Amino acid sequence: MPNRPFFRVLALMAVLCVVGMGAGCSDLKNDFSAPSAESNDPFILQRAVDKGDAKAQNKLGMMYYRGQGVPQNLANAAALFYASAEQGNAWAQTNLGMMYLQGQGLRQDSARGAAYLQKAADQGFVLAQNNLGVMYLQGHNDVKAAVLLQKAADQGYPMAQFVLGEMYIVGRGVPNDIGKACALLRLAAANGISGAQDAIDRNCPK
Repeated sequence: MPNRPFFRVLALMAVLCVVGMGAGCSDLKNDFSAPSAESNDPFILQRAVDKGDAKAQNKLGMMYYRGQGVPQNLANAAALFYASAEQGNAWAQTNLGMMYLQGQGLRQDSARGAAYLQKAADQGFVLAQNNLGVMYLQGHNDVKAAVLLQKAADQGYPMAQFVLGEMYIVGRGVPNDIGKACALLRLAAANGISGAQDAIDRNCPK
């Protein structure tokens, strides 16, 4: 039997990264719509933004969010993410969704945040699937959480593998299945997720 309270897993996952704005968020293997503008010059990016370039809008939005090359301005970041998201850019949809969920530069609005994350998740965007899944898990909608986390795990997203593995251990949103749990946890551990090996040591057959 697991001796680690499940809320500790949720605590680890509570720090949801905004795309491209945190460690491990910029190296996704299925990054079909990541910012690709070669320049980091905000003036060059602004010219592309003025022409309606969705990727430039998202990239300049990230620069305003971070305060890189421009003064930090969350309102400007949100406006640029919105413009890009409305053109269907999955990175921007995820960024904007997270800003709504966290109340950064915008009035906090969980429903809008979830809606933008869903748009990105529907495109198969792995980080949106993961973050929306965790949001549902924190809101105790375990079945929806499991579906989204499974999609992210199937794409090789390590944190989704870790959380879904813990869900199989405790039977939350999925049947209790130590075999599936350990397979997922081993994938997460192989990808360097802190805590995965500890979960394996406590719950998996040697």
